[in-house]
Amino acid sequence: MVRARLAVLEIDEVQPDVGLHGRDMLREERWWVADPSLCRLTAVGDLMATRLLTFGDFALTTGGELRFDRSLAPAILQLCGV
Repeated sequence: MVRARLAVLEIDEVQPDVGLHGRDMLREERWWVADPSLCRLTAVGDLMATRLLTFGDFALTTGGELRFDRSLAPAILQLCGV
């Protein structure tokens, strides 16, 4: 878990019961997030902050996520130093 890092994801695609694809707005990286539970509650366009543990070309979440309204994105990104 030491390698886990904060990510602010914008969701591009949801694959039901499997996971989702998202763009990390902090690092401009795209991730396949394998999380069957998370994808049941997520829609394309959603924004969320979470911690990701990355393994090559996919990632796992390491705990809960914080969903937020798009209007808050600039302030959240500024707080993260972007």
